[in-house]
Amino acid sequence: MFVGRENELKILNRVFSSNRQESVLIYGRRRIGKTELIKKTIEDFEGEYIQECKYKNSKVTQTVVDQEIERVKNVNMSCYK
Repeated sequence: MFVGRENELKILNRVFSSNRQESVLIYGRRRIGKTELIKKTIEDFEGEYIQECKYKNSKVTQTVVDQEIERVKNVNMSCYK
């Protein structure tokens, strides 16, 4: 069962249905359903997507998140926080 992620699903569905190239950074503690959120979002998606896992063995701090957001903005892509 997939419960309690309506807001996140809404944001991801808006991104995936956009005509623009966009990027999404999903982060959080382990075992909270990040991968399941992605799987649920792309169930009916017919476009192309890239799923990348970074920082698997190191702590993701707010500084790291801010750096990733800047990288996205530097290539003129939208960023949702």
